[in-house]
Amino acid sequence: MLRFLLAALATPSFALPLFLPNPGGEINGGISRMLVADPSVIGWEGTGQVINDRTDFGNGGWRLSFEDSGEIRQITPHSIETGASYSLRFDAAIFSGATPDGEFVPNLTLVGPGIRNGDFNDDTSPTDGRNYEQTPFWYNVGNVQQTNQATRFNPANTSLDGTRNAVLSAGNERRFAIDTGHVLTTGEIFQVTYQWRDAFNWNAASNRVRITLFTTDDDTISGNETTIQRIDSNLSTIPTTYETQTSLFAPIPASSSSRRLFASFQAINGGGGFARLENFTLQRGQSTETPVERSFTAELFVKKNDAIQTVISRSYDFKSPSLGSWSHYHLAVPPGTLDAHAGKLLGIRFRGTPTPQLNFQSIDNVRLDSWRTNTPSGDFLINWNTTPNQVWPGPGFWGNRLHDWQVRDRRINCILGNRDRRTLHKTNTTLRGDGQDFTLSVRTGIHAGQSSKGARSGFVLGAGPSLDWRGALLVHDGLGRDFGIFLGIRGDGSAVIEDMTSGGANLLSTGEPQLALSNNTRLDLTAIYLPETGTYQLTLDAFDLNNTFRSRATAEIPSDQILGSLALLSHKGVNDARFWFDDFAGSGTALNPEPSRHLAILGTMYTLNRGTLKLTAQLPPLDLTDSPNLILETRQEGNWETISSAPVDTTDNLSSYNATFRILDWDDTRDTEFRTTVTIDSSPYSWTGIIRKNPVGKQSISVAATTCQRITDGKIQNNGFDWSPVRLWQPHTLAFNHIAKHNPDVFLALGDQIYEGQPTPEDSGTNFNRHHDYLYKWYLWVLQAREITKDRPTVCIPDDHDVYQGNLWGEGGIFTNNQNTGGYDEPASWVKMVERTQTLHLPDSDPYNLNQPAPPVAQGIPTYFTGMTYGGVGFAILEDRKFKTGSSNPPSDLNQQFLLGNRQKNFLRTWAEDWDDQELKCVVSQSPFGNIHTHAGSGYGFNLNDRDTHGWPTHRRHEAWELLRLSRMFQISGDQHLATVVQHGINKAADAGFSYTAPAIANFFPRAWDPINNSAGRANTISPYKGDFFFNGLGTLPSGEPNLRSQFPHHLRVLAAGNTHQYYNQTRNISPANLHDRGAGYGIIHMNKANRRITFETWPLHADPEFPSTGSQFKDWPLTISQTDNDGRTPTGHLPVISTGYNPPPVLKVYNETTDELIYAIRTRDNLVRPPIYDSANTYRIELSDGRILTNQIPVTLPDASINSFDALIPRITLGQSSLLRWDINSSETITLNNDNVRPFTIDGIGFMEVSPTETTTYTLAVNGAISKTIEIQVLQAPPIIEPTAATNNNQTAFSSPYPAGARAEQFIIVKSTDLINWSPLPTASFSRQPNGTKITAKLASFLTPDPFVFYRAEWRIGTSR
Repeated sequence: MLRFLLAALATPSFALPLFLPNPGGEINGGISRMLVADPSVIGWEGTGQVINDRTDFGNGGWRLSFEDSGEIRQITPHSIETGASYSLRFDAAIFSGATPDGEFVPNLTLVGPGIRNGDFNDDTSPTDGRNYEQTPFWYNVGNVQQTNQATRFNPANTSLDGTRNAVLSAGNERRFAIDTGHVLTTGEIFQVTYQWRDAFNWNAASNRVRITLFTTDDDTISGNETTIQRIDSNLSTIPTTYETQTSLFAPIPASSSSRRLFASFQAINGGGGFARLENFTLQRGQSTETPVERSFTAELFVKKNDAIQTVISRSYDFKSPSLGSWSHYHLAVPPGTLDAHAGKLLGIRFRGTPTPQLNFQSIDNVRLDSWRTNTPSGDFLINWNTTPNQVWPGPGFWGNRLHDWQVRDRRINCILGNRDRRTLHKTNTTLRGDGQDFTLSVRTGIHAGQSSKGARSGFVLGAGPSLDWRGALLVHDGLGRDFGIFLGIRGDGSAVIEDMTSGGANLLSTGEPQLALSNNTRLDLTAIYLPETGTYQLTLDAFDLNNTFRSRATAEIPSDQILGSLALLSHKGVNDARFWFDDFAGSGTALNPEPSRHLAILGTMYTLNRGTLKLTAQLPPLDLTDSPNLILETRQEGNWETISSAPVDTTDNLSSYNATFRILDWDDTRDTEFRTTVTIDSSPYSWTGIIRKNPVGKQSISVAATTCQRITDGKIQNNGFDWSPVRLWQPHTLAFNHIAKHNPDVFLALGDQIYEGQPTPEDSGTNFNRHHDYLYKWYLWVLQAREITKDRPTVCIPDDHDVYQGNLWGEGGIFTNNQNTGGYDEPASWVKMVERTQTLHLPDSDPYNLNQPAPPVAQGIPTYFTGMTYGGVGFAILEDRKFKTGSSNPPSDLNQQFLLGNRQKNFLRTWAEDWDDQELKCVVSQSPFGNIHTHAGSGYGFNLNDRDTHGWPTHRRHEAWELLRLSRMFQISGDQHLATVVQHGINKAADAGFSYTAPAIANFFPRAWDPINNSAGRANTISPYKGDFFFNGLGTLPSGEPNLRSQFPHHLRVLAAGNTHQYYNQTRNISPANLHDRGAGYGIIHMNKANRRITFETWPLHADPEFPSTGSQFKDWPLTISQTDNDGRTPTGHLPVISTGYNPPPVLKVYNETTDELIYAIRTRDNLVRPPIYDSANTYRIELSDGRILTNQIPVTLPDASINSFDALIPRITLGQSSLLRWDINSSETITLNNDNVRPFTIDGIGFMEVSPTETTTYTLAVNGAISKTIEIQVLQAPPIIEPTAATNNNQTAFSSPYPAGARAEQFIIVKSTDLINWSPLPTASFSRQPNGTKITAKLASFLTPDPFVFYRAEWRIGTSR
């Protein structure tokens, strides 16, 4: 298909990102302006500080700052290698002291009060709100809607001087622009001053005002923009108060000379809030002082005799003169430069340039990469001569959007041209930052549409340099910061180089235009690194079909601007031109191969359930004509062995493009490395992972829970989009890197893996578009999660947005034209395809249904609800929306209103009794069974009647909790954009189980739980929000305020709620604020099988679990419950105590003997249980999985508080072992063990606690402080090995022990050895014990051997079984 000059198999990147401790200063003591020399600031030393404010590029909350006379440095753990090359990247900004251009003195006012309506008072209308058409001189270039509101003079408290002012909105595209009428000259300096204040719903933690100076291609305000510079305001520091902001711009570059000057202002960073701006003043001026040198130096160093020895150094002038304005910088180190220092540890240092001023500057996001001398070539040559017509461009490419690019007629074509700047990123090639040269070449021409001067075709370099490579793949359409450098041809045939990194297309160079654009143009780019200046000399030549030279453009750019993603670009211009490309080639030592990024297999997911492995591999939309098969291999003793093959899905001729493997009798007793491989055009492409050992032996199983993964903040198709982690959150590296540090046993993706409008608007115009629009967005999630999902079981379930609905009431799968009445509003074949991508790897659906495969619901839509048993935990996986009744005009007959539907309820009833290989159970579903929010949306609207939640239908919600209560299951869910832990009630408060709702990974629609603030809007204070709630309008809230009324009240005991910082008008002071201040995070659930306790953790994204100083969990977490807490009913009595034996603890089922109704089923813990009952008038039948059936059981009358027994099941242990304490008590108010409260460990009077004393210890159990019993656990300090003490005759030998025998878990045995290393036990018939268990006699004749080198000894075998 594609011809490559590089290997296809997935291998690690040849670039070696070097580990840098604390690259941005985030790990510190938590005190702003702490010295980097403080031990808590890991990695760094010197005279600088860590400061907690004004970061950028999504670099977190902290920056590294130093004075001109100071420095910061760190020694890396990397040793310099002979022949290696290096790249040091970082961000830097000026923060205080003198500005480079000196003091500004104005000499011409272009806009201001009384000049071009700078004070907005030229409009004298008495009407309050006025639009842009009614506002002289000002024009809306945000979305060209001149009817949007522009100015107001009310409310009176929002006016500075009682007059009209501009209304800024952070929620839509209002951007005030003005034609200054001024023609620019090189070197002119401009300053903008204005007053502004926050207003309704303004997010003071993130929203700012952005000022932009720009030119256009036709000198009209509506022309194609080229940004000169933009400067953002400080954050609002005094609520509802006008503050003055002054922004000084850098001298006008020569490229803008002779162009007309335009200026604009707008609110940025989203959120929907408002602000007011007054007295916009734009002035030209000059510096009255000699410009101050503001520069800094970046160095690599080694240490020689403890002294710093610089090995390479470069000084930099700041790119922006404005305080707090961040830019990218780069230090390239070509191969072999550091060879003289091979073997020494490499250090990084930043230092200032000493001056009289107290100048400070900051560094952030330091990155160091290395390439070894034997790194393979990155040269490539690609054509599509043997590729069939298909959507996918082939291995090593990502198209924006997926279906905008298709292979046709043996070349790659941009098919859809209704949007700007379509890009095709080359995923498996990057540009090294080590100061080497490269060339690129491609042929291009018009595929469709007509050429115009505004059309473009060519290369993009350096796209998204601050983004992870999976995020940089999305750079396309909207011009904005870090879009990249464009090098190509314009519609008039001229070669052009444009800087698109600052929000516009800044012309760097252009060649001669042609009479017409050749429809087969060859573009040749040569990039030469200039080590003296640290820049690249770029030369772009255009040739026609006959290889005749046509046009040339040249430019010199800083080396940092080539670093980022490499792409081809097709830009439509005014006539919808769409370009084709062919013969795409690259060569040079700067090209770095990235073979693991081929994307021929994007990722895998698997589950392991009772010996059956199901694994899906996700592929791109490759040609299925030849029915390609994937193979699955496992590594056995170092060799790959094929164990299965599977075809790519073709269901309904609407492929999900995944292949599913189902392997029975999987050996789950060990970790197994696997590899899936697809062969394309005779080249194999693979993806590897680990099928983990089933962790049945682990005491605690951990689960990671994620949900709701919005990937952008704003619309990427709008110019001005910020192509950095400030606005582009894909692929959520912070979240997934931190989840990986928890090393969960199971990963849960609980729904809304995608949003239909993210990153591009929904495209359902045709079946073809809808199909590929979904795949485009789904693949982004696969890329996010693939490093997690390849190495552990994954439960992935779709929610409403995954099927392109804002809300989903599935109504059993029917079709609908109105989602509120219930059903699916997209075609069933497409819905089925969506579910196949996300759920085919789950265990077989509806497992207890006698009809298999399980029958579908309406429209032939399959089910995927199922059970998974893994690690001793049972996961019931539900579809809590597919069967739910529509919210609009539901049937009045409550029997016709549904939530889970009958099939899922039947499944749960059977699941409750099926405890094979399970000690704990939980339910996994999309949304909690309750309405657990009071406020929602950017304006935090108040609503207690949200039927999208599963508080409705209430009677069906009650049924769900009754079913979960049968087996003491708790619920793990997502969807709500609000982390909560709630104990639910059916007939009264907390008589059912618990739900844990994970927070959104990224939250654009925040929610809060705050019943006291029962009106729309944010809260300025934190009111009580925990306690028992039942919104029936009667009585009071837990805090004493009058109760509220809901249309469907239900009992909620709220124990934890992760209300957002934004809701309380607070900030974490971490960039980007719209991500970190809206309650974003993930959940970790620990299920301890030994003590049957469940701990819920909720982590914000920024908190590194490895470094507590970076942040802690949400304030209400962690929170721990017991398994039995999931039945919150108060027992009316108890059945007699049952001793269940030791291993394994049996399953206990309690039935109403009259009705045969299951009351509950649970695996007992250890060997004693007192079954509770909830109606003492009935008789009960108990069934135990060891075969015992106890009938006619009635409650027993328990005496007053007493201790029936208190035992140590293993009274003697060796150092490091554990023993289990067990007690049986009657009713009590307090229970203590050595004065510590152990009531949480006591269930129905039976308690267990594991202890690990380091010395012999006495334990005292006390009831009500008066009744007590004690036991002793002996800790044997020496290995319990006993040598023989005497031989009474030739046939026997006696061994005596100083320790008395105890519980049955202890054995005193004889072992033999021939090497004194390996010992094996003798048959028990070979020896006898004395009754007290302290002496053992061996009968030599029964095991006598003629070999004289056989040794015998006695041992205590102290078991740990219970």
